[in-house]
Amino acid sequence: MTEKTRKIKLVYIANVRMPNERAHGIQIANTCEGVGKRGIDLTLVTSKFYDKRLLLSEHYDITQTFKHTKIFVFDIPWIPFRYFLRNFSFFFFVNVYLLTAYIKSFVAREKLVVYVRGEVILSLIPFTWFIPIFFETHQIRNYESLYRIALSRVRGIIVVTQGLKTKFVKEYKISQNKILVARDSVNLEKFKSSARNRELWIQHGIPKDKKIVLYSGSLAIEKGVHTLAGTAMFVPNDVQIVFLGGTESQVSAFKDKYGNVKNISILGRVNYIEVPKYIAAADVLVLPDLAEFTYSNLYTSPMKLFEYMASGRPILASRVPSLLEVLNENSAVFFESGNSESLAKGINSIINDDIQSNELGMRAQEIVSEFTWEKRAEAIISHIQNHLA
Repeated sequence: MTEKTRKIKLVYIANVRMPNERAHGIQIANTCEGVGKRGIDLTLVTSKFYDKRLLLSEHYDITQTFKHTKIFVFDIPWIPFRYFLRNFSFFFFVNVYLLTAYIKSFVAREKLVVYVRGEVILSLIPFTWFIPIFFETHQIRNYESLYRIALSRVRGIIVVTQGLKTKFVKEYKISQNKILVARDSVNLEKFKSSARNRELWIQHGIPKDKKIVLYSGSLAIEKGVHTLAGTAMFVPNDVQIVFLGGTESQVSAFKDKYGNVKNISILGRVNYIEVPKYIAAADVLVLPDLAEFTYSNLYTSPMKLFEYMASGRPILASRVPSLLEVLNENSAVFFESGNSESLAKGINSIINDDIQSNELGMRAQEIVSEFTWEKRAEAIISHIQNHLA
């Protein structure tokens, strides 16, 4: 029996709490659902910070086609080095878990394959000698010398942009065939089927006759949210700029700075299941990523991009390479990154041209049909199977 023909038992390891309110949680849950639907025996292994006893299926509106195991970690508030202790304990206990899983799979004559996301890969380098490990990464921030070792040892690498693949090929001398570009994706039905309910805005004190310019996601500075907020002085009075999402601290800081601006509304975070109806109810959707930050310029593959595209609403995007990998002049209006006046000009052009808006939305929907969670899962499974000796 060869390595390829033995039954695969896939373990997906991520040092995160699940479920959570972050974009990576949505991506992990939907990727696992897609892989599980294709008959792969998959176990998701995450940290156990504390247990809210929420089911992934309820939180993310998915079918839980996989098992979910939580690894105990030491997470003691108000002590020095809390973050280090939490990570170190996860790394230690996940090594124990993985060694046990390997022994069990060996006895059962199954082929154990490991899929890893995040820095935990650095603790698993010794396992690469006898377990096929595949590594998904969205950026490399620290410990670059260790990552070079890890990337040279894993069977395959999964990235979300061509920019990151190019970096690994040129700087790390990794073979192109070893790297799969599997972009973030979307559940088309959830976003295509959402009705355009203008009454939604009245609940937030916004007159329904306003033109809604919506940003959905993190309020981190590299996302360009301050560029969008800066357009308030350049757009007509019938335009309302709406920010949806952000952590509690981000929302609080944003409200302190822009809460008194008449045509800016800061809604904060809503349940992920509710996001499609907000996107569908907008007139313009904005991706204002900043070129001055390497990650947002070259490596980001924001899920909101694909959610925007699926909705059929017109998109305004900063002209950065990471977004140009997916969008083009026929599917979005581009503006100069970091330039509020350029962004405002784009807003004004879209809200005054219904024909252009409809054409942009239709073209974006055509393109995004290639970026579903199901297709992402199929690509990852194929990549794994092709790299098992």
